[in-house]
Amino acid sequence: MTQPTEQDRVDFEAWISKPPFDKDTSRYDADSSWPGSYRLLSVDLAWCAWQEAQAKMQARVAELEAEKWNAQIAEAALLSVEKERDGLEELWGRHQRECSKLKRKACSDEYESRIRADAVREAINAVEQKQNIHISSDGRTYIDVERLEEYANQIEGGA
Repeated sequence: MTQPTEQDRVDFEAWISKPPFDKDTSRYDADSSWPGSYRLLSVDLAWCAWQEAQAKMQARVAELEAEKWNAQIAEAALLSVEKERDGLEELWGRHQRECSKLKRKACSDEYESRIRADAVREAINAVEQKQNIHISSDGRTYIDVERLEEYANQIEGGA
């Protein structure tokens, strides 16, 4: 039990001296057998009970403050977890959107590659069917059928 303050004693004496108790709060002097104790045993016992009640009340307040502190820590931890979860959900959503974009792009790129490969094959077939190769006026332009087929295979293979 903590030592009572002078304010504790003033509060107690104000309370015990009012109705319905109207008790005398005079105390023994420092030279007596019971220095500082109240002259009336009932008031002295009430003072002891008052101090005990104050100590228990202070202990309970301390418990409640600790519980409040723990609750605040738990709430902060929960908010942190929720914030992290929200961040992860947002990250997952972005990841899924990026994957969708990449899949669409990959499908689009593959489709374009197949179209280009088909166009090259069609050009090769057209050249092979005509069996004649057009050489330009400068004499430097020619069509190498084997290189065109190789190019078509590379495009189709994703290279």
